[in-house]
Amino acid sequence: AGSSTLSAGDAEADPKKTPLGQFITGSSPVDDVVFARISNAAIKLQSQAVQEGRPAFLVLQIEPGTSQFHHVQGLAKFLTSAQVANVTTVAWVPQTVTGPNVLVALACRQIVMHPDAELGDIGRGKPLDPDDRQGVLAITQKRHNPKINSAIARGMMDPDEQLCRVRLRSTEPGKAELESRVVTKDELEGLRKTNVAIEGIDVVKEAGMLGTFRGGTARSMDILVVQTADSRGAVADLFSLPREALREQTAEKEVRKVRLIKVDGIIDRL
Repeated sequence: AGSSTLSAGDAEADPKKTPLGQFITGSSPVDDVVFARISNAAIKLQSQAVQEGRPAFLVLQIEPGTSQFHHVQGLAKFLTSAQVANVTTVAWVPQTVTGPNVLVALACRQIVMHPDAELGDIGRGKPLDPDDRQGVLAITQKRHNPKINSAIARGMMDPDEQLCRVRLRSTEPGKAELESRVVTKDELEGLRKTNVAIEGIDVVKEAGMLGTFRGGTARSMDILVVQTADSRGAVADLFSLPREALREQTAEKEVRKVRLIKVDGIIDRL
């Protein structure tokens, strides 16, 4: 799946380039029902994209709330798996999201945020326990989203972590471009010991501050997000998605079933 946006002109010139799309609200808490909704939609898009040779986008609206870490970790693993390799997953963050739900956004190939929304502080003011930390790092190290690295993830997990954006002079012959990279304090010290040409250093997050990133700020630094938007419609326009992609079936309608419950025996306190 490509990471660039598709223009409307391209879609009109070649109908096969008209993208498939589906918006889904990832309601909170993330649980087995939410996992099933998202995975079923993603697998359906994957199959259709392969059969029709068209690009496919699954836009997940990330909602604030509290979820069990093992549930969001399971969803994140699915989103970064080969099962949906032909689907470009996009996290749409219209409002501030903290806690474990952030991991779902980090697992997507691209993130689009409202300029005023914030994303991060996975531990909500406290460092994550070692097992959960490794789970987050394992997802980000897959580099599904090139605008996220392990340093940014560490900053989101640990308030005491300091992050800097360094500009490095390219070491390749004939190239004068600067490489921009977000690193932790320890990684910065490691770079200094290698005598690499560091052209500039900007502090992205001070030690002791919560690791949250505002959409507009992240976009200006070219980290975390690919673009900002102020509405669902604007997100659809970014990827040239048809308006039908905005329609979604709510979780409540999907799980509403008629059941017969037989109650017999003595009804007591137990």
